[in-house]
Amino acid sequence: MVPCVEGGGREEYMVFSDPVSSIYSVLWKNKNDKNCWTSYDDLKGKTIGASPYHYGAGFLKAAEAGKFNVEIIAHKTPELIHFRKLKNKRIDMFICELSVGSYIKNKHSPEFDEIDYCETGIGPARPFSFAVSRKYFSGREKEMTAFIKKFNQELSEYTLEGKRKVIYEKYKMPIELGDDGQVIIQEGYIDTP
Repeated sequence: MVPCVEGGGREEYMVFSDPVSSIYSVLWKNKNDKNCWTSYDDLKGKTIGASPYHYGAGFLKAAEAGKFNVEIIAHKTPELIHFRKLKNKRIDMFICELSVGSYIKNKHSPEFDEIDYCETGIGPARPFSFAVSRKYFSGREKEMTAFIKKFNQELSEYTLEGKRKVIYEKYKMPIELGDDGQVIIQEGYIDTP
């Protein structure tokens, strides 16, 4: 089982559980930079650090249109490198998933205490689910359906018992759960250039 986002043709190869969390990519900046952004035009002339992930068509189109510069880091720990580059003013902002960035910031406190994020997301929040290979259940599709159903049932019970919230709090994951235990998806994102 591998956690990932549904879409991109993965459904052909994988079957997905109910969401276990969500991912929400945001721009991180120095706290003394009081300006956040509400459109890609607000980023004019800035250098944005990014990892080699897909951040949505809007981000790519805005970058291709020259609204901002993108500096890609392909490394084992690109987010940590982006934090350090931002701290040393070698980039203006960088993209990082909110939970991942929050974890890194807290883990490396006080080194990154002067870094914060803008609430506007790069693209929408996306549910993050466990994915199981359809190939594993080849010829046993009924077992696959039963497995996912049982997994979702156990996940629901685990959540209602408060155990998932304990994990989120332990790792300081800024993910909210509703009264029913379902992941609350963040709003307020930009997806057009």
